[in-house]
Amino acid sequence: SNVKEARVGVWSTPDCNTYYGIETNDTAPEQVSSTIFHISKDAQILVAIGHQHVGAINISLFVNDEFVCASYPRYGTLPHVAGNEQGYLVQMSTCFEKDMDPNQPELFLHKDDYVRLDSWYFVGSDDPRIAPLPGGGHLNVMGYMYTVFTVEEE
Repeated sequence: SNVKEARVGVWSTPDCNTYYGIETNDTAPEQVSSTIFHISKDAQILVAIGHQHVGAINISLFVNDEFVCASYPRYGTLPHVAGNEQGYLVQMSTCFEKDMDPNQPELFLHKDDYVRLDSWYFVGSDDPRIAPLPGGGHLNVMGYMYTVFTVEEE
């Protein structure tokens, strides 16, 4: 049969933590948390979508140090409008979707490959994307990459 079981998983950074905090840094306002995951079985990624919080710049996926894709935040622009709340992260773009673009190559992971997840946040004091919220440090932020994938059984 050509039908394969699809599984759902999540990679998170730093080091599989549920959340983390980052302090204000006006000298180096773009901060990254990076974690590497080793692949134990051949697999195919069907969908990858990032999850971050206010202050996010993007979350990027690499395979064997080659950039694959990134999810980017969309910040709300209107006060008191549900779904477009000014200063809040209201949506993340899709990083990878096998069926989104017929010209996009399939994303296969092979045993002994490694995946790197880079979660970027802006922690400078002045972040106009999130005004009127204050810029600076962010507590309880997340760096997740949700995935839908199939595994090649041996």
